[in-house]
Amino acid sequence: MYRCLAGILVQRRSGCDLVSYLTPRLFSKLGIKRPTWETDPLGNSFGAGGLFLTLSELHKFGLFYLNKGKWNGKQILSEKWIEESTKAADVGYYGYLFWRGEYNSFRADGKYSQISMILPEKNAVVSFVSECRRGDELLKTVYELVCAKL
Repeated sequence: MYRCLAGILVQRRSGCDLVSYLTPRLFSKLGIKRPTWETDPLGNSFGAGGLFLTLSELHKFGLFYLNKGKWNGKQILSEKWIEESTKAADVGYYGYLFWRGEYNSFRADGKYSQISMILPEKNAVVSFVSECRRGDELLKTVYELVCAKL
């Protein structure tokens, strides 16, 4: 509820939809063309989901977070924000739209396992786009077969 409301508040304050607001401030700087973001019948973007990125765009986003908000030598988001948004909040495994995981990892995790997993201690990003309804099993496999070998 609050995540959706935050997206609507940004839209109202900026006078434009989230994609229009974020494109010059973030997406363009990462080399991401104007993405698609689902909207409700009133034109509001659901700020916590519904953003469509290609695998390479999703991976860029993960690299951006691995580099603590820096891209091509420029600080786009503050390191403090990156740290705050990825640390566990009140439930111990979820931050500001980022899930915490094994190996001190965090991940952007979209519907049916559209994932960019950042492993700061291993200086790595693992991204994949799938159609998996058993995401917990998929994550366990990635941790065991990929992350453990990095």
